[in-house]
Amino acid sequence: MHSADIADASVLFVYALGQALQLTQPDFQVSDILHIYIQMISLQTVVHYSLHLIAPALIAWIFFRANWRVVYIIFLLTMLIDLDHLFTTPIFDPHRCSIGFHPLHSFFAMPVYAVMLFIRKYHLRTIAIGILFHLFTDTVDCFWTFNGCESCYLNSEIYKVFSALGLN
Repeated sequence: MHSADIADASVLFVYALGQALQLTQPDFQVSDILHIYIQMISLQTVVHYSLHLIAPALIAWIFFRANWRVVYIIFLLTMLIDLDHLFTTPIFDPHRCSIGFHPLHSFFAMPVYAVMLFIRKYHLRTIAIGILFHLFTDTVDCFWTFNGCESCYLNSEIYKVFSALGLN
């Protein structure tokens, strides 16, 4: 498969995604496809998905070398916490910070994940590490977004927590 074929396939995929989103979200315009495509290939997006997909493999290989493949699969499965995005409209908003907004990304859920680190069950601890790294990755993405969008920060749950703690 040539790189041009891959590019054509990615454009087709993004267009199909736009069509599907328009069916589920009437306010979504197919003309937004170009914006989504540009968002998909930005440096922020590359870093975000590298932290979601490549960094967990490195963490698994460095710290769990004996069975790194199983640990990496568990880390990948912890991305299922992103299913909570399906309960919001729109499902994807490039200016919305997931941290504190979605239920499984909430400041109430985070202590539960932290407590899971201290449970002696190997898989629960591995799941906790995966989820906490996932939340770290999403936090990095949030601050990257905030760097270019002050109103995104001011409307975020992170801002509310920082304000309550006197950190703004």
